Amino acid sequence: MKQIAPGPLYGFFAADKQTRSVLMTAFFIIGVLAVVFVAALVDPRTLNGVNIWTKPLKFFIALVVHGFTIAILMQQLTVKQRTGWLMGGVTAAYGAAIAFETAYISIQSMRGRASHYNNETILEQVLYGFMGFGAVLLVMLPMVIALLVWRQRGQPWTGYRLGTVLGCLIGPILTMVYGFTLSFGDSHFVGAPPGALDVPGLPFLGWSTQYADLRPAHFFALHMIQTSPLTGWLMDRFVTTGSHTSARLAAMAISIVFAGLSTWLFFNAMAGNVIPFV
Repeated sequence: MKQIAPGPLYGFFAADKQTRSVLMTAFFIIGVLAVVFVAALVDPRTLNGVNIWTKPLKFFIALVVHGFTIAILMQQLTVKQRTGWLMGGVTAAYGAAIAFETAYISIQSMRGRASHYNNETILEQVLYGFMGFGAVLLVMLPMVIALLVWRQRGQPWTGYRLGTVLGCLIGPILTMVYGFTLSFGDSHFVGAPPGALDVPGLPFLGWSTQYADLRPAHFFALHMIQTSPLTGWLMDRFVTTGSHTSARLAAMAISIVFAGLSTWLFFNAMAGNVIPFV
C-alpha cells in the first residue's frame, strides 16, 4: 500500500483538507487560549474558590495538544484514507464539537457560571448534555484513525503503528467509560458533600487531595493517545533495528501500564479513596 509524503504540517500548507481542518482548529484554539490567558490575569473573579478562567485554560491546552496529536497521527494514512468520506465526516464533526465546547465554556466563564455540572436552568441542562455528546465526537476521530491504520495492508507493523492502534482505541474507550461515569454525579468527586466542585488539590491540575477524584483516571486514559504512539515512534527511531519487535513490545507495555493505571485509579476513586500518590 503506497503512502505519500505528508508535506508541511502547518496551517493551509498541510497535505490535504482533512489535516488542514484539524490543524486550523488547533490554531483557532491557540488564539482563544491567548485571550483566556489574558483574561485570567486581569479578571479576579472566582467560582467555587478558583479563578473563573482556570477551567477554560486547562481544557483549551488539552484541546490544542489533542489537535496537533491527531494531525500528526493522520499522516500514517494513505491519501485515499485521509481524503475519503469517513475521515471527511469525522473531521467535520470534530471541528463542530470543538467550536461548541470552546464557545460554551468561554461564555459560561464570562458570565461567571459553571459550564460543567451546571443544571440550574433548563438551557444549561441541555447545553451540558450537548457537551457530553461533543466530548464523544472528540475521541471518535482518533478511534477512526486507529481502525484505518489497523486495516492497512502491506505496511510493516512498526512500534509507531501498533502504538497508534492501541493508544487510539483503548484510550478513547476508557475515556468514554470514565466520562460517562463522571457525567452522572453532581461533581467529579466521590463521597464529597453536595456543591463541592473545586476543593484543595494539586497545582493547576486541581485533582483533589481531600476527596476521591475521578479525573486522574480520565487523564491517564485520554493521554494514551499521545503516550502509546510516541513510545513506539521513539523506539522505532532510536532503538529498534530490523524487525521492530522491541518497539512493538514497548508500545504494548506502555499501553498496558497506562490502561492498568487508569483502571486502578478509577476503581480506587469509586471506592471513595483519595488519590494515593499525593
